[in-house]
Amino acid sequence: MFQVFLQSPPAGVLEERCFRSGVFSARSVPVFMMYNGQVRVGSGGLDMNLHFGGRDIGARTLEIVTEMKALEGALLPILHEVQAEFGYVPQEALPVIARELNLSRAEVHGVVTFYHDYRDHPTGRHVLKLCRAEACQSMGGAALEEKVKKLLGIDFHQTTLDGGVTLEPVYCLGLCSTAPAAMLDGEVHGRLDDAAIADLIAEVRL
Repeated sequence: MFQVFLQSPPAGVLEERCFRSGVFSARSVPVFMMYNGQVRVGSGGLDMNLHFGGRDIGARTLEIVTEMKALEGALLPILHEVQAEFGYVPQEALPVIARELNLSRAEVHGVVTFYHDYRDHPTGRHVLKLCRAEACQSMGGAALEEKVKKLLGIDFHQTTLDGGVTLEPVYCLGLCSTAPAAMLDGEVHGRLDDAAIADLIAEVRL
């Protein structure tokens, strides 16, 4: 976990939420500077310092692994729990998981990178996933993607500058009969059109 100290919080960003999870990813903020051992970030009127607590990540990961390592096929549920804790799977967590499960770090890394649902960077407060499978594409999914990207001002795997929304692709939500589909914070939505997707985005940008 890393701590975020905002000098001037942007509109719509709650300071305690930033402190809890660190909602800005390296892909969403274009300017990084090192200053007195801190990572200093500036963009779009945002001025903040990121303090990374590697020991906190390692210690919490060890607690999670200790609680769950007796499960059959423990690696996947452990990775899910780590991501639930930090919002992503930090690189600092991988050697801890590998050591405790008697796996190589390469094996753990391979699983993390194989499954698209695992993230290697923090997300925003809301995660919007757009289905890119064939059924959704045939029902206007591509045009819907462009609409969403324009409304949010970001591309896939990016987070809005206010830390509100992360946009991700997904390759089937099982809603082929109600395409095009999307998932917002774990809740699925089907038969989307421009008006419906605009309403969803307006809801999370409040």
